[in-house]
This record gives sequence, C-alpha cells and structure tokens, in this order.
Amino acid sequence: MIRTPEVTAAKLIYFTESGVDPTIEQARAFMAQNGWIEKGSERFVNPQGFRGVWSDFGKGDDVCRATVIEGAAATHVALTVARVTRSPGLSQPK
Repeated sequence: MIRTPEVTAAKLIYFTESGVDPTIEQARAFMAQNGWIEKGSERFVNPQGFRGVWSDFGKGDDVCRATVIEGAAATHVALTVARVTRSPGLSQPK
C-alpha cells in the first residue's frame, strides 16, 4: 500500500488454478455485486508469451484494475485499487 497527499493505492496479488477467462469473469461478477462499474477491458500477450486480460472498474472516486495472466503453473491475479484525494481548493474535473 502506498499513500501520498493525492492518492492512496494498494495492490493484492494471488494465484489460482482457474484459467484466465473463468477468473476474470469471477472478478467481474464480484465487482458488479459490490457496486463497481466496468469501464474497459483488453486482452494481451505479455513478453513471455502468456495470455492475459485486464479490466478497469470505477466506483465514485475509486478505481480498480484487475489483471489476470496465465502462467506455467498457475494463473496470476493482481488487483490494484486507488482512491484520488480531492484537495478543497482544486476544481473537480469535467
């Protein structure tokens, strides 16, 4: 977890035996059940040749990126969550 005057962010990493597609679908369902809105998603292949997908979610001022990448022995899952702190003197983005 990191914290600055402008942002608080945390990253949770875990591994699962499930594949990329079932894992990202579980993440999407969990996020939706908890009020998060999916903002975008993209499939990719990392430099090591493993398939992956990321999905971005928003909930108020909070953002979360779920990244799921297949691996040789397990599927790697990273959830990165951030909250932007709004200073009283700054205008809101439009």
